[in-house]
Amino acid sequence: SYALGEHSHPFDACALITQGSIAITVAGLPRHFGVGQVFELAANTLHSEAAGADGVTYLAGRRPAAP
Repeated sequence: SYALGEHSHPFDACALITQGSIAITVAGLPRHFGVGQVFELAANTLHSEAAGADGVTYLAGRRPAAP
């Protein structure tokens, strides 16, 4: 498993969980995603993330932030 403290990305992100689970925390509110679920984050959104005990595998897409 892994955990990343608060950070942001300069792109919109979308990910489909294919194995395991992940918690994404935005503004202090954690959301948990498991197999078959999708999470989306807008560019420059401060967030932290932590994989579940069994780790996480996902397919991710990125879109450049709007100018």
